[in-house]
Amino acid sequence: MKVTTKTKYEILSRVNSPQDLKKLDSSLLPELAKELRELLIDSTSKNGGHVSPNLGVTELTIALHRVFESPKDKIIWDIGHQAYIHKMLTGRWQQMHTIRQFRGLKGFCDSKESEHDIFNAGHAGTSLSIATGFAISRDYKREKYSVVPIIGDGSIGSGMSLEALNHLGYIKKDVTIIFNDNDFSIAPNVGAISGFTKYLDETPPTYTSINDLAYLESKLDEKAKGILKNIKKDIHPYIYTPSIIFEKLGFRYFGPYDGHDIELLTKVFEQSKKRSGPQIIHVRTIKGKGYQPAEQDPELFHGIGPFDKNSGIPLKTSNVKTYPKLVAETLIELAKKNKKIVAISPGTPLGTGIRLFEKAFPDRFYDVGIAEQHAVGFAAGLAKNGLKPVVSIYSTFLQRAYDQIVHDVCIQDLPVVFLCRSGLVEDGETHHGVFDVSYLRHIPNLILMSPRDADELVVMIKNAFTLNKPVCILHPKGEIVNIGKKVPAISVGKSELVIRGKDLALFAFGSMVKPALEIADKLMAYGIQTCVINTRFAKHIDKELIQKISTNIKKIVTLEENIIHGGVGSRVLEILSELETNDVSVKQFGAPDHFIEHGDTESIKKSINLDNESVIESIVNFFKH
Repeated sequence: MKVTTKTKYEILSRVNSPQDLKKLDSSLLPELAKELRELLIDSTSKNGGHVSPNLGVTELTIALHRVFESPKDKIIWDIGHQAYIHKMLTGRWQQMHTIRQFRGLKGFCDSKESEHDIFNAGHAGTSLSIATGFAISRDYKREKYSVVPIIGDGSIGSGMSLEALNHLGYIKKDVTIIFNDNDFSIAPNVGAISGFTKYLDETPPTYTSINDLAYLESKLDEKAKGILKNIKKDIHPYIYTPSIIFEKLGFRYFGPYDGHDIELLTKVFEQSKKRSGPQIIHVRTIKGKGYQPAEQDPELFHGIGPFDKNSGIPLKTSNVKTYPKLVAETLIELAKKNKKIVAISPGTPLGTGIRLFEKAFPDRFYDVGIAEQHAVGFAAGLAKNGLKPVVSIYSTFLQRAYDQIVHDVCIQDLPVVFLCRSGLVEDGETHHGVFDVSYLRHIPNLILMSPRDADELVVMIKNAFTLNKPVCILHPKGEIVNIGKKVPAISVGKSELVIRGKDLALFAFGSMVKPALEIADKLMAYGIQTCVINTRFAKHIDKELIQKISTNIKKIVTLEENIIHGGVGSRVLEILSELETNDVSVKQFGAPDHFIEHGDTESIKKSINLDNESVIESIVNFFKH
């Protein structure tokens, strides 16, 4: 798709920078919003992407760039998945057809992509801390510009955000927080903070108007400032509102405002520039605004693959069995027999498949919102008191709760089961699950494993509840595969010899077992008979089997989707060292020592030489030396 026809995007074609946007007559802005939404839907229907978050901030983004001077003013997007409109208004609209494609526009903010992307993003709850850093360094350097973090989609309730609010309200720096309130994170918002923001809708307009006069303080003498302060203090008891909590934290609160009224938002933002100190502007938006399928199911369209733009129906049928769906179905089966099993999700029930468990057992499911540390600590408390908690999570998000895994779960050897989406994904460096083995396998008491296929995943999940230990099972994101072999019994510390060979031993972990079998088959053409081992475990790899194999085979290859440093290959090398095996040559294949870009997984694997052809070529050369 080429987005270069000016007649299709007549207004947008005039906007190649925020300065161009400022020159447009305000009467053209509603049509601009319509064109932005149309281009967004055109692009994401082909490539997939974060549809509903961006539809919801269209007018908000236009108003931000009309008022503030990007990149001089620091517009900082939390997570960054809602910055597609921002990308279009900052000179990238003609590249929107490449969004999330290999070597195309990134689906999140990236400062290497544009000077208007102030800070790289991808995980929730970071913007307020980053904004605090910019505000302090700005004042330290005696510079003049606005710092404007935009936070929403449930991120305001994350621990990091609350820590930043606590700090920023205390130090009184000039920061304008835009609170984009749409009742959703990925899923519908949960928790007391979510309920509290609903009460903010009841803030009397009179109170907001009085609070809005505060910018006059800078023009008043000390006596007049004192009078104004006393007036506000006297009025509070009569028009007390839930917004007072923000003021007690040190912020001036304004709103809520209609987040789809460009003219109103423009005036509100212009007024905000006249004030000093930390302030919160509460904006109410509709997630999925302007596209009926996304408005009806904003959770589905939060992050979706290609879809039919007329109907909104995903092009991949929901009947396709995926690993997350299989995880949920297996848990449901087990939970029917074991009433102690409960499931926890830190704000990602749809992406991890655990939403199915919620429907089956609503009283045994807990979505704690974007609060990974709490999710793990909460699970530890449940386990300590006799329940069987499961934390369903992406491994890239689990790394945010590293201390809780060590301190709250593993030191006490508690039977918490982590079911983690792992491996390479389309969204890029902030979402790839390629560090999990390295940051987990060295933790005492934790059993870390990954299945070769769907059949083995089911067996592993069932076994996890019999071990009475901390267990983490890493599984892929996509459609299930089976290698066509019966799953033998799984015992901790025992790997599986899948096929025998005399020339090369190929130790594969998890999702790489199937490619390993394909590679072994093609190596036969080079006269290389390959022994394929499904390691199953990342730390408790079969030492006895390695000793037996290394006695007869002197060429060993390891294959994994984890980063090479500290991964399964490293564990094989450690075991060989313990065995004092000095005459064996080892070659490791995995993710390289740099952050991996976004795109389809086939292209990504080829770019890092982890595709079958690249591995085969390297192994053949390995045998020549």
